[in-house]
Amino acid sequence: TNIFPEQLVVNRGSTGYVTIEVKNTGDVPLTDITVFFDDVEPGWYKVNNGISSLEPGETGYMVVAFKIPSDANARTYVSKMRIVSKETEVSEYYKIIVFKTQEDALRAKISILRDRLLDLEGEAGSLAAKGIDVTYILSQIKRSRELLDVAETFLDEDRTVDAINTISEVESIIEQIKYRIQVSKPRVLPPVAVPRVPPSWYIWLAWLVSAAVLGYVLYRKYVRRRKRSAKQAVSRLKSLMEKKESTREGSDLSELLRKQYEEGLLSRETFEELKSLLR
Repeated sequence: TNIFPEQLVVNRGSTGYVTIEVKNTGDVPLTDITVFFDDVEPGWYKVNNGISSLEPGETGYMVVAFKIPSDANARTYVSKMRIVSKETEVSEYYKIIVFKTQEDALRAKISILRDRLLDLEGEAGSLAAKGIDVTYILSQIKRSRELLDVAETFLDEDRTVDAINTISEVESIIEQIKYRIQVSKPRVLPPVAVPRVPPSWYIWLAWLVSAAVLGYVLYRKYVRRRKRSAKQAVSRLKSLMEKKESTREGSDLSELLRKQYEEGLLSRETFEELKSLLR
């Protein structure tokens, strides 16, 4: 939930507006969403537009008009704001500051905005310490302070409308600054929980790795031995064929060649080549 302004500053006999952003962060739709302000007279506020429904992940807005009676006590009202739907309810505290005159309310707004700019400047400094460029943010903070100085001058000159417009401009700039700071913050990934492995698993793993290594070594020795035997057989066969032995010896060579092939000591290609030489 986001609320604008963060606290309502008004004077007696005036009307102020509060915008409430509501996001459905659950997994079921929300219906008939409205808002109540406890510890505030029901006649002081009116929800201009409730939210009929919000699907999971959707965002909606409500605007509440506060009409402060002219005889209201000039003080700070702390209200429990309850956002209610048919399915659920959430709450937080909201501050409404009522002043006797419009000028008092406007000067209080200026003071509050100066404090907010100071906080934002601190947040910008934290980002700068992490190597993030905050030049634009700082320039907007400086501009906002200058505009607040102008607004105070307007009040001193009884130019109330100009002061109101200037204060509204500063409020808009502050919202932009808040957004810039938010999107500039580095994202922190949630920690990944690594399951604890029982010590006995490490023993089994070491055994499996040792067995795999031993098996690989034995296999390589076997392959080398077969290749060596095959080379010796081929060498012997070729040597005999070059001597052009008798027909009987040729028949013996054919039989030997066939056995060598059947035992896997000769490849099919080598077997066919030697066989053709015996013909």
